[in-house]
Amino acid sequence: MRKMTAMAVAGAVCVVSVGTCEAQRDLDGEWLLEMCHEYVIEEQENGTSAMEGLCLGFIHGVIEVGEATNDKHWKVCPLDTAKVGNIAKVLVKILEDTPEIHHERASVIVVKLLQKAHPCPS
Repeated sequence: MRKMTAMAVAGAVCVVSVGTCEAQRDLDGEWLLEMCHEYVIEEQENGTSAMEGLCLGFIHGVIEVGEATNDKHWKVCPLDTAKVGNIAKVLVKILEDTPEIHHERASVIVVKLLQKAHPCPS
C-alpha cells in the first residue's frame, strides 16, 4: 500500500512538473508510450524501473478519477492494483501497434483500454 501511494504521488508530481519543465508538453499517447515503454523494458531487464512512478502513477491516477466519477465516458470499475503493471504492458503494445492514436490525450487512451479490458458489470 505504501509503495502504491508513493507511485501515485510520483505520478502526480510528474504530471504537474512535466507541464512546467517541458514547456507544456502534451500528455498524449506519444508521452505515455515513452514513459511506459521505458518502464516495461527496464522492468524486464532489471526488475525495477525509474519510470515506474511515472507510468504506473499516471495509470493509478486515471483509475482513481475513473472510479470516483459518475460520467459514463470516464467511468472505470475498481481494479486489483496488482494488475496495473500488466495494464502498462498492454498499453505499450497497443500504442506500438496503433501510432494513429498517439495524438489522443493519455488519460483518454488509458480510460478506453480500462473500459474495454475491464468492463463494469451491468
